[in-house]
Amino acid sequence: GPFFCGMSVILNITHFNMFIHSPLSTSVHLEVSVNFTGDGDGMILEFENESGASVWLCGMDVSWIGRYKEEDERLFFGCSHDDRGNVPICISAIRIMETNKTYHKIVKSLTLFDNCLSDNSISAEGTTQLVWKTATSTISHLCNGVLKREDESQLKLDEFIHKTFKAFCMAKRMIVIDMADCSQYINAAFFTINIC
Repeated sequence: GPFFCGMSVILNITHFNMFIHSPLSTSVHLEVSVNFTGDGDGMILEFENESGASVWLCGMDVSWIGRYKEEDERLFFGCSHDDRGNVPICISAIRIMETNKTYHKIVKSLTLFDNCLSDNSISAEGTTQLVWKTATSTISHLCNGVLKREDESQLKLDEFIHKTFKAFCMAKRMIVIDMADCSQYINAAFFTINIC
């Protein structure tokens, strides 16, 4: 990675580790994905497949058979690597074209939170204490905003992030926590989210 996918609309993301059930067309060039965002009012999803279960994701370079060689297209497919089923691809950033904003840190926080609640067998290795601290603070504020314990307008996060987090919460139907994996998060103080 990274791999980029441009869309002509802005969507609220409900999963930060996405399970692909049909081919996902991406490019290794950011400039190419900008062409698919419409008149500058869409968004770009940035994916990575270099950590956790994503390393097992099936994908292929189809630029050699594509009609537009300059797109340097990569196709990803859902695949199975163990008895738990499909492998997720991780969203590493979201770019909103209209506001020219790129969300790296907030998406990292939401991805870690999604992993913790979904048992996606990610590793905490390489995740610094600062990243964990940022994630903990961000998720605490977002949770408190959803629970109406904090005024969302005071959180210094824009409307897109609030709507996306609400969509994430609404889409979460099941929480799966593998207690054997919890020690890496407890040691990183990720489970100290204060929503009381």
